[in-house]
Amino acid sequence: MRPEIGAYLGPDFPSPVHPQIHTPNLDALAAKSLLLKQSYVQQAVCSPSRTSLLTGRRPDTTHVYDLIHYFRNVGGNYTTIPEFFKNNGYRTIGMGKIFHPGPASGNDDPISWTDPYYHAAYIKFRSWLHSGVRF
Repeated sequence: MRPEIGAYLGPDFPSPVHPQIHTPNLDALAAKSLLLKQSYVQQAVCSPSRTSLLTGRRPDTTHVYDLIHYFRNVGGNYTTIPEFFKNNGYRTIGMGKIFHPGPASGNDDPISWTDPYYHAAYIKFRSWLHSGVRF
């Protein structure tokens, strides 16, 4: 979910702070595709926008407007993108920040994944982040 792939290099590259990710296959696909370089979100915080992206429904349908409420509890039992793939024979594995972590996603929406959600990198990052190191 970060745009540091080669296809986005140029004067409008979104973040010079992060290193570019080596993605030759995505770059080749982008060269043959419609590449959108502006993004708009449905809500000013990430959980409603992530829920909207992953369910295909707007916040006024999911009833998620904050970092607390879980769409399956307040909006409906909507099928997510990874859940759709799981239900159609694919193996779905999650790690990182796909859904908003914690209660806002029912703890990474376990129903969406074939394997238990992988948290090790996030836990190590949080430990480092709270260690007092600043950049």
